[in-house]
Amino acid sequence: MASFDYGNARLRAKISRMLSIESLESLADLKTIDRLISALVKTSYQRSIEHGLTITHGLACLQEAFDFELEQMTKDLLRFYQDEAQKEIQILLEQQDLKNVKVILRGIYQKVNYEDIIGSLSGIGTIPINTLSQLARSTSLQELFSKMLVFHLSESEPLFLHLSEINNIPLSKLEMVLEKWFFKNILEEFNRQGEKAWLFREYFAIEADITNLNTVLRFLSSPESRIVIQENIEEFFVEPGHISRNELKHILEKGNLSRKIFKVKYSNYNPFLAHAQDSFNKDHLLSNFENWMEVYKLNWAARLSSRYPLGIGVPISYIVRKISEARNLRWISHSINFGINPEYIKANLMRVI
Repeated sequence: MASFDYGNARLRAKISRMLSIESLESLADLKTIDRLISALVKTSYQRSIEHGLTITHGLACLQEAFDFELEQMTKDLLRFYQDEAQKEIQILLEQQDLKNVKVILRGIYQKVNYEDIIGSLSGIGTIPINTLSQLARSTSLQELFSKMLVFHLSESEPLFLHLSEINNIPLSKLEMVLEKWFFKNILEEFNRQGEKAWLFREYFAIEADITNLNTVLRFLSSPESRIVIQENIEEFFVEPGHISRNELKHILEKGNLSRKIFKVKYSNYNPFLAHAQDSFNKDHLLSNFENWMEVYKLNWAARLSSRYPLGIGVPISYIVRKISEARNLRWISHSINFGINPEYIKANLMRVI
Protein backbone atom coordinates (compact mmCIF):
# COMPACT_ATOMS: atom_id res chain seq x y z
CA MET A 1 0.00 0.00 0.00
CA ALA A 2 1.28 3.48 -0.88
CA SER A 3 2.58 5.46 2.11
CA PHE A 4 1.74 9.15 2.18
CA ASP A 5 2.59 9.81 5.86
CA TYR A 6 5.91 11.66 5.51
CA GLY A 7 5.01 13.59 2.36
CA ASN A 8 1.58 14.60 3.59
CA ALA A 9 3.02 15.94 6.84
CA ARG A 10 5.44 18.09 4.86
CA LEU A 11 2.71 19.34 2.52
CA ARG A 12 0.34 20.21 5.36
CA ALA A 13 3.12 22.37 6.82
CA LYS A 14 3.54 24.09 3.44
CA ILE A 15 -0.23 24.60 3.11
CA SER A 16 -0.24 26.35 6.49
CA ARG A 17 2.28 28.88 5.14
CA MET A 18 0.34 29.74 2.00
CA LEU A 19 -0.86 33.31 1.57
CA SER A 20 -4.37 33.93 2.87
CA ILE A 21 -6.90 35.81 0.77
CA GLU A 22 -6.49 38.74 3.19
CA SER A 23 -2.73 38.76 2.53
CA LEU A 24 -3.30 38.68 -1.23
CA GLU A 25 -5.75 41.58 -0.97
CA SER A 26 -3.22 43.60 1.01
CA LEU A 27 -0.65 42.96 -1.74
CA ALA A 28 -3.16 44.26 -4.28
CA ASP A 29 -3.16 47.61 -2.45
CA LEU A 30 0.55 48.17 -3.15
CA LYS A 31 1.35 50.84 -5.71
CA THR A 32 4.60 49.66 -7.25
CA ILE A 33 6.36 46.44 -8.28
CA ASP A 34 9.28 47.24 -5.98
CA ARG A 35 6.94 47.42 -2.98
CA LEU A 36 5.38 44.11 -4.01
CA ILE A 37 8.82 42.50 -4.18
CA SER A 38 9.69 43.88 -0.74
CA ALA A 39 6.44 42.56 0.71
CA LEU A 40 6.90 39.07 -0.77
CA VAL A 41 10.41 38.80 0.67
CA LYS A 42 8.71 38.70 4.09
CA THR A 43 6.58 35.69 3.12
CA SER A 44 7.19 32.05 2.24
CA TYR A 45 8.25 33.35 -1.20
CA GLN A 46 11.50 34.79 0.23
CA ARG A 47 13.77 32.15 -1.33
CA SER A 48 12.09 32.43 -4.72
CA ILE A 49 12.19 36.24 -4.74
CA GLU A 50 15.88 36.22 -3.79
CA HIS A 51 16.49 33.77 -6.64
CA GLY A 52 14.68 36.11 -9.04
CA LEU A 53 16.69 39.11 -7.87
CA THR A 54 19.97 37.36 -8.73
CA ILE A 55 18.84 37.18 -12.36
CA THR A 56 16.77 40.29 -13.10
CA HIS A 57 14.59 42.99 -11.53
CA GLY A 58 11.10 44.48 -11.60
CA LEU A 59 8.23 42.51 -13.09
CA ALA A 60 10.63 40.05 -14.74
CA CYS A 61 12.06 39.24 -11.29
CA LEU A 62 8.59 38.31 -10.05
CA GLN A 63 7.88 36.09 -13.04
CA GLU A 64 11.22 34.34 -12.54
CA ALA A 65 10.40 33.92 -8.83
CA PHE A 66 6.96 32.43 -9.47
CA ASP A 67 8.40 29.99 -12.02
CA PHE A 68 11.12 29.00 -9.56
CA GLU A 69 8.54 28.49 -6.80
CA LEU A 70 6.53 26.07 -8.96
CA GLU A 71 9.66 24.25 -10.11
CA GLN A 72 10.63 23.74 -6.46
CA MET A 73 7.12 22.47 -5.76
CA THR A 74 7.60 19.75 -8.38
CA LYS A 75 10.96 18.75 -6.90
CA ASP A 76 9.48 18.64 -3.40
CA LEU A 77 6.58 16.46 -4.48
CA LEU A 78 8.86 13.90 -6.12
CA ARG A 79 11.27 14.02 -3.16
CA PHE A 80 8.68 13.66 -0.41
CA TYR A 81 7.09 10.48 -1.80
CA GLN A 82 8.43 7.08 -2.77
CA ASP A 83 7.30 3.94 -4.62
CA GLU A 84 3.55 3.71 -5.35
CA ALA A 85 2.82 7.07 -3.72
CA GLN A 86 5.35 8.75 -6.01
CA LYS A 87 3.76 7.12 -9.06
CA GLU A 88 0.41 8.64 -8.09
CA ILE A 89 2.06 12.04 -7.68
CA GLN A 90 3.59 11.67 -11.14
CA ILE A 91 0.13 11.14 -12.65
CA LEU A 92 -0.92 14.53 -11.27
CA LEU A 93 2.26 16.15 -12.60
CA GLU A 94 1.88 14.56 -16.04
CA GLN A 95 -1.29 16.57 -16.53
CA GLN A 96 0.85 19.70 -16.21
CA ASP A 97 3.21 18.20 -18.81
CA LEU A 98 0.24 17.94 -21.16
CA LYS A 99 -0.65 21.59 -20.61
CA ASN A 100 2.94 22.68 -21.31
CA VAL A 101 3.13 20.62 -24.48
CA LYS A 102 -0.16 22.17 -25.64
CA VAL A 103 1.21 25.67 -24.98
CA ILE A 104 4.24 24.90 -27.16
CA LEU A 105 2.12 23.23 -29.83
CA ARG A 106 -0.17 26.24 -29.95
CA GLY A 107 2.78 28.64 -30.06
CA ILE A 108 4.54 26.85 -32.93
CA TYR A 109 1.27 26.48 -34.86
CA GLN A 110 0.46 30.18 -34.51
CA LYS A 111 4.10 31.26 -35.09
CA VAL A 112 4.40 32.92 -31.68
CA ASN A 113 7.91 34.09 -30.80
CA TYR A 114 10.06 31.97 -28.51
CA GLU A 115 10.06 34.37 -25.54
CA ASP A 116 6.26 34.51 -25.41
CA ILE A 117 5.97 30.71 -25.54
CA ILE A 118 8.48 30.31 -22.70
CA GLY A 119 6.68 32.98 -20.69
CA SER A 120 3.43 31.01 -20.94
CA LEU A 121 4.85 27.73 -19.63
CA SER A 122 4.21 26.44 -16.13
CA GLY A 123 7.12 25.43 -13.92
CA ILE A 124 5.18 22.34 -12.85
CA GLY A 125 5.58 18.94 -14.45
CA THR A 126 8.00 16.08 -15.05
CA ILE A 127 9.43 17.44 -18.33
CA PRO A 128 12.58 19.46 -17.49
CA ILE A 129 12.45 23.16 -18.36
CA ASN A 130 15.54 22.73 -20.58
CA THR A 131 13.65 20.16 -22.65
CA LEU A 132 10.61 22.43 -22.90
CA SER A 133 12.93 25.25 -23.98
CA GLN A 134 14.35 23.10 -26.78
CA LEU A 135 10.83 22.21 -27.94
CA ALA A 136 9.78 25.87 -27.92
CA ARG A 137 12.64 26.75 -30.28
CA SER A 138 11.14 24.56 -33.02
CA THR A 139 10.40 26.39 -36.25
CA SER A 140 7.72 23.97 -37.49
CA LEU A 141 5.38 21.26 -36.26
CA GLN A 142 7.51 18.65 -38.01
CA GLU A 143 10.58 19.79 -36.09
CA LEU A 144 8.61 19.91 -32.83
CA PHE A 145 7.40 16.33 -33.19
CA SER A 146 10.87 15.13 -34.18
CA LYS A 147 12.30 16.64 -31.01
CA MET A 148 9.53 15.09 -28.92
CA LEU A 149 10.52 11.69 -30.32
CA VAL A 150 14.20 12.33 -29.61
CA PHE A 151 13.40 13.25 -26.00
CA HIS A 152 11.17 10.14 -25.69
CA LEU A 153 8.20 12.19 -24.55
CA SER A 154 5.06 10.09 -24.17
CA GLU A 155 3.02 12.94 -25.69
CA SER A 156 4.66 12.17 -29.03
CA GLU A 157 2.82 8.83 -29.21
CA PRO A 158 -0.65 10.10 -30.25
CA LEU A 159 0.75 12.87 -32.47
CA PHE A 160 3.05 10.49 -34.34
CA LEU A 161 -0.01 8.82 -35.87
CA HIS A 162 -0.85 12.13 -37.60
CA LEU A 163 2.68 13.07 -38.66
CA SER A 164 2.13 12.55 -42.38
CA GLU A 165 -0.88 14.92 -42.47
CA ILE A 166 0.29 17.36 -39.84
CA ASN A 167 0.16 20.46 -42.06
CA ASN A 168 -3.52 19.91 -42.88
CA ILE A 169 -4.90 19.34 -39.38
CA PRO A 170 -6.55 22.21 -37.46
CA LEU A 171 -4.95 23.19 -34.15
CA SER A 172 -8.13 22.25 -32.25
CA LYS A 173 -7.90 18.72 -33.66
CA LEU A 174 -4.26 18.34 -32.63
CA GLU A 175 -5.03 19.52 -29.11
CA MET A 176 -7.97 17.14 -28.91
CA VAL A 177 -5.77 14.23 -30.03
CA LEU A 178 -3.51 14.94 -27.04
CA GLU A 179 -6.38 15.42 -24.59
CA LYS A 180 -8.23 12.27 -25.60
CA TRP A 181 -4.99 10.26 -25.38
CA PHE A 182 -4.28 11.61 -21.89
CA PHE A 183 -7.75 11.04 -20.45
CA LYS A 184 -7.92 7.57 -22.03
CA ASN A 185 -4.71 6.62 -20.21
CA ILE A 186 -6.08 8.08 -16.98
CA LEU A 187 -9.26 6.04 -17.34
CA GLU A 188 -7.23 2.87 -17.81
CA GLU A 189 -5.18 3.70 -14.70
CA PHE A 190 -8.38 4.15 -12.68
CA ASN A 191 -9.65 0.75 -13.76
CA ARG A 192 -6.42 -0.87 -12.59
CA GLN A 193 -6.47 0.84 -9.21
CA GLY A 194 -10.12 0.11 -8.42
CA GLU A 195 -11.99 1.76 -5.58
CA LYS A 196 -8.96 3.34 -3.91
CA ALA A 197 -8.64 5.73 -6.86
CA TRP A 198 -11.98 7.47 -6.32
CA LEU A 199 -10.38 10.82 -5.40
CA PHE A 200 -8.32 10.61 -8.58
CA ARG A 201 -11.49 9.92 -10.54
CA GLU A 202 -13.23 12.94 -9.04
CA TYR A 203 -10.28 15.22 -9.70
CA PHE A 204 -9.94 14.19 -13.33
CA ALA A 205 -13.71 14.25 -13.82
CA ILE A 206 -13.56 17.95 -12.97
CA GLU A 207 -10.62 18.40 -15.35
CA ALA A 208 -12.50 16.56 -18.11
CA ASP A 209 -15.56 18.76 -17.61
CA ILE A 210 -13.42 21.91 -17.82
CA THR A 211 -11.89 20.58 -21.06
CA ASN A 212 -15.29 19.69 -22.53
CA LEU A 213 -16.94 22.98 -21.58
CA ASN A 214 -14.05 24.84 -23.19
CA THR A 215 -14.68 22.80 -26.35
CA VAL A 216 -18.38 23.72 -26.24
CA LEU A 217 -17.56 27.40 -25.80
CA ARG A 218 -15.08 27.33 -28.68
CA PHE A 219 -17.69 25.85 -30.99
CA LEU A 220 -20.49 28.17 -29.86
CA SER A 221 -18.35 31.22 -30.48
CA SER A 222 -17.13 30.02 -33.87
CA PRO A 223 -18.95 30.20 -37.22
CA GLU A 224 -17.68 26.70 -37.96
CA SER A 225 -19.50 25.21 -34.98
CA ARG A 226 -22.59 24.14 -36.91
CA ILE A 227 -20.44 22.31 -39.44
CA VAL A 228 -18.69 20.41 -36.66
CA ILE A 229 -21.99 19.56 -34.98
CA GLN A 230 -23.19 17.95 -38.19
CA GLU A 231 -20.12 15.70 -38.08
CA ASN A 232 -19.26 13.29 -35.27
CA ILE A 233 -19.17 15.79 -32.43
CA GLU A 234 -18.46 13.06 -29.88
CA GLU A 235 -14.92 12.88 -31.21
CA PHE A 236 -14.30 16.26 -29.61
CA PHE A 237 -15.21 15.27 -26.03
CA VAL A 238 -13.02 13.53 -23.49
CA GLU A 239 -13.98 11.18 -20.70
CA PRO A 240 -14.60 10.66 -17.80
CA GLY A 241 -16.54 13.80 -16.79
CA HIS A 242 -19.68 14.42 -14.75
CA ILE A 243 -21.39 16.25 -17.62
CA SER A 244 -22.67 13.65 -20.05
CA ARG A 245 -22.03 13.79 -23.77
CA ASN A 246 -25.77 14.13 -24.35
CA GLU A 247 -25.82 17.27 -22.18
CA LEU A 248 -22.84 18.69 -24.02
CA LYS A 249 -24.41 17.96 -27.41
CA HIS A 250 -27.69 19.53 -26.26
CA ILE A 251 -25.87 22.73 -25.24
CA LEU A 252 -24.19 22.84 -28.64
CA GLU A 253 -27.40 22.27 -30.58
CA LYS A 254 -29.63 24.62 -28.55
CA GLY A 255 -27.19 26.92 -26.81
CA ASN A 256 -27.04 30.66 -26.96
CA LEU A 257 -24.29 32.41 -25.05
CA SER A 258 -26.63 35.24 -24.09
CA ARG A 259 -28.87 32.84 -22.14
CA LYS A 260 -28.27 30.80 -19.01
CA ILE A 261 -27.53 27.63 -20.92
CA PHE A 262 -24.90 26.21 -18.61
CA LYS A 263 -27.16 24.65 -16.04
CA VAL A 264 -26.18 21.00 -15.89
CA LYS A 265 -27.37 17.89 -14.09
CA TYR A 266 -24.26 17.79 -11.91
CA SER A 267 -25.68 20.45 -9.60
CA ASN A 268 -22.43 21.13 -7.71
CA TYR A 269 -21.26 23.16 -10.71
CA ASN A 270 -24.36 25.29 -11.12
CA PRO A 271 -23.71 28.08 -8.57
CA PHE A 272 -20.28 28.64 -10.17
CA LEU A 273 -21.63 28.48 -13.71
CA ALA A 274 -24.28 31.03 -12.72
CA HIS A 275 -21.50 33.39 -11.58
CA ALA A 276 -19.73 32.74 -14.88
CA GLN A 277 -22.86 33.57 -16.85
CA ASP A 278 -23.36 36.82 -14.91
CA SER A 279 -19.74 37.81 -15.56
CA PHE A 280 -20.05 36.92 -19.24
CA ASN A 281 -23.20 39.03 -19.60
CA LYS A 282 -21.20 42.03 -18.31
CA ASP A 283 -17.97 41.75 -20.29
CA HIS A 284 -18.66 39.02 -22.93
CA LEU A 285 -15.39 37.22 -22.13
CA LEU A 286 -15.58 33.46 -22.67
CA SER A 287 -12.72 33.01 -20.20
CA ASN A 288 -15.23 33.66 -17.40
CA PHE A 289 -16.58 30.13 -17.75
CA GLU A 290 -13.19 28.44 -17.44
CA ASN A 291 -12.19 30.79 -14.61
CA TRP A 292 -15.28 29.96 -12.56
CA MET A 293 -14.84 26.24 -13.17
CA GLU A 294 -11.28 26.67 -11.88
CA VAL A 295 -12.76 28.39 -8.81
CA TYR A 296 -15.02 25.36 -8.32
CA LYS A 297 -11.98 23.06 -8.52
CA LEU A 298 -10.12 25.24 -6.01
CA ASN A 299 -13.05 25.16 -3.58
CA TRP A 300 -13.36 21.39 -3.94
CA ALA A 301 -9.62 20.78 -3.52
CA ALA A 302 -9.11 23.22 -0.64
CA ARG A 303 -11.05 20.95 1.72
CA LEU A 304 -9.34 17.68 0.79
CA SER A 305 -6.30 18.06 3.05
CA SER A 306 -8.47 18.12 6.19
CA ARG A 307 -11.11 15.66 5.05
CA TYR A 308 -8.69 13.04 3.64
CA PRO A 309 -5.36 13.54 5.46
CA LEU A 310 -3.93 10.06 4.84
CA GLY A 311 -3.82 9.66 1.05
CA ILE A 312 -3.69 11.43 -2.29
CA GLY A 313 -6.15 14.10 -1.10
CA VAL A 314 -3.38 16.19 0.49
CA PRO A 315 -1.18 16.32 -2.66
CA ILE A 316 -4.19 17.16 -4.83
CA SER A 317 -5.17 19.93 -2.44
CA TYR A 318 -1.65 21.30 -2.28
CA ILE A 319 -1.08 21.30 -6.04
CA VAL A 320 -4.39 22.99 -6.87
CA ARG A 321 -3.98 25.59 -4.12
CA LYS A 322 -0.37 26.33 -5.03
CA ILE A 323 -1.21 26.81 -8.71
CA SER A 324 -4.08 29.11 -7.70
CA GLU A 325 -1.78 31.09 -5.40
CA ALA A 326 0.78 31.55 -8.18
CA ARG A 327 -1.98 32.55 -10.58
CA ASN A 328 -3.25 35.17 -8.12
CA LEU A 329 0.26 36.56 -7.61
CA ARG A 330 0.84 36.82 -11.37
CA TRP A 331 -2.49 38.62 -11.70
CA ILE A 332 -1.60 41.04 -8.88
CA SER A 333 1.89 41.76 -10.23
CA HIS A 334 0.75 42.41 -13.81
CA SER A 335 -2.17 44.52 -12.57
CA ILE A 336 0.05 46.69 -10.38
CA ASN A 337 2.45 47.08 -13.29
CA PHE A 338 -0.40 48.38 -15.48
CA GLY A 339 -1.84 50.60 -12.74
CA ILE A 340 -5.15 48.75 -12.42
CA ASN A 341 -7.50 49.78 -9.62
CA PRO A 342 -6.85 47.71 -6.44
CA GLU A 343 -10.56 46.97 -5.98
CA TYR A 344 -10.74 45.47 -9.46
CA ILE A 345 -7.65 43.37 -8.71
CA LYS A 346 -9.24 42.03 -5.53
CA ALA A 347 -12.56 41.29 -7.23
CA ASN A 348 -10.81 39.03 -9.75
CA LEU A 349 -8.73 36.97 -7.34
CA MET A 350 -9.43 33.25 -7.27
CA ARG A 351 -10.65 32.44 -3.78
CA VAL A 352 -12.29 29.81 -1.62
CA ILE A 353 -15.95 30.78 -1.25
